Amino acid sequence: KIMCSKQLSVQEKYSRLLNTLKEYIRARTLSLMLVHPDGKEIVVQAATNEKIIGLRDMYSGTYKRMSHGRLDENVSEQIVEGHNLTIQTMVCKDRIKMCFAVMEIEAWFLAMYNIFPKIDNRLTLACISQSLGIDLKSIDPQKTFFKPSEQLQAIFGLCNRQYDKSEHEVNSITSRMSITDFEDTRENGRCNYLDDFYREIMAYA
Repeated sequence: KIMCSKQLSVQEKYSRLLNTLKEYIRARTLSLMLVHPDGKEIVVQAATNEKIIGLRDMYSGTYKRMSHGRLDENVSEQIVEGHNLTIQTMVCKDRIKMCFAVMEIEAWFLAMYNIFPKIDNRLTLACISQSLGIDLKSIDPQKTFFKPSEQLQAIFGLCNRQYDKSEHEVNSITSRMSITDFEDTRENGRCNYLDDFYREIMAYA
C-alpha cells in the first residue's frame, strides 16, 4: 500500500517503510537492513547469518554534492560515520558491517595492477603508462581518481574491450585475482579502505 500510494513522495514512501520495518523486524530474522543514500533503497534479507558484510562504492550523488565534485577524505569519513550510526539503530547491529571502496571498487582493481596482463597480455604496466600516462605502480588510486571506473574503461580500451561495470565484467576481473594481489596492495599502502574489507572477510576464511 505504501509503495502504490500516489499521495506520497518517494522520500515519504521509503521513510514509512523504514519505520515499519524497524517496528516489526526482530534480530533473529533480520540479517541486513540498509538505506542506500541516493536510491533510498531498503534492502532486507531474512536469515540467521552470523554476520553480514556489505560493500559499496563511496562515489555517489550525495558524495559529489558534499565534496563539490572532488576527492575529500573528510567527506568519506562523514559518510562512513553516517552509515555506522544508521546500523547502530538496528536490532542486529552487532552482525552488520558496512565497508566502502573509495571512490569505486575499480580503484582496488587499479591497485592490483598485476591482474591486467592476465586479462590481456598487452595490458602491461609499460603499455598503460605509455598510452595513458598512468603509472599504476607509483600511485594510490584511492587518492588519485575521483571516478576510477573511467581509468579502467580507458585501460580496457587499449585492448579493444569495453568495461561497463556490469556483473559479467566485474566477475571476469575478480576471477583473476589471487590472495597475493590483495596482500601486495595492503603491504604497499594502496587503498587503505580495502584493508578494512579484507580483514572482515579473512576473519571468516
